[in-house]
Amino acid sequence: MERRNKEIVFLQGGLGNQMFQYAFYLAKKHTNMDAVYDTGLLRLYRQHNGYELEHLFDITSKVSLINLLLLWLLKKKKFISKVLKPWMSLLTDSIPSMFVPSYLNLHKGLTFYYGYWQTEKYFFDVKDEINPLSIPYCKKLFMIINKYILPTIRNKNARKNLKYVKILRIIHGN
Repeated sequence: MERRNKEIVFLQGGLGNQMFQYAFYLAKKHTNMDAVYDTGLLRLYRQHNGYELEHLFDITSKVSLINLLLLWLLKKKKFISKVLKPWMSLLTDSIPSMFVPSYLNLHKGLTFYYGYWQTEKYFFDVKDEINPLSIPYCKKLFMIINKYILPTIRNKNARKNLKYVKILRIIHGN
């Protein structure tokens, strides 16, 4: 029986980091249809504003407690990590991010990706899929601006802030 190769990209940090990690996941998805992303670390550590891609881009949250447990075992327990090594591996990104071309290749067994992946070289081939200026993203962005920023602009104190007024003029074209 052939063993499936499953790759899991963990999302963590703030919105910018989550966008880089999701783009890396999309690049992995091109080489392995079994690639998935996991937002469990964001739920566990409650970093920044939590999982933001769902609110901004309608990308649903995916959490697996088993993935979190296996990641913890690979990171913290050296003995268990050595026992599991034939079946699973943990690939981490350096700080600052350095492009490692082999990370885009298909890896055998269960592979966890833990890091920020902050170089466009990882997702150059999927740039059209992640373009934030595509129409659905712009509509969502303007909806968020109208919901959260415009009420602040309407506030008398905010009118004194010229940056908000300039944003309002750009949005409404006047």
